[in-house]
Amino acid sequence: MPLLEQLFLGENEIADTDDLDGLPKLKKLDLNTNKLTHLKSLPRLESIQEIDVATNAIASADNISALAKYPTLVKFNSAANPMTEELADKFKQEVLFRLYPSVKLRFLGEEEIVEDDITQWKAERKERLKA
Repeated sequence: MPLLEQLFLGENEIADTDDLDGLPKLKKLDLNTNKLTHLKSLPRLESIQEIDVATNAIASADNISALAKYPTLVKFNSAANPMTEELADKFKQEVLFRLYPSVKLRFLGEEEIVEDDITQWKAERKERLKA
């Protein structure tokens, strides 16, 4: 399906994404409410702008780094996953720390990433690099 731009696979008990190759025009991928435990198997999606993996079983914040291969990504939703809930108020900063500036997200879920978030990221990055 080389011309497909949106793919909605929510509520299908999907546990891996190995079969999602060959979607060069895909802009929106919705995998909410499935059984995903990681993001490492997401294929190369050169046009992707939005990924929704809300309400899955993604536990480790290390999964955020798997999104670094998507420089066109502007919106990411991972609400109701163990990693999001565990990091709580620090989730946005963790995402920025692991992805910015190569991936310039504008939204985490419905929450906009604003200039103050970037300023805070820069300060935290400086502290982390010191440690």
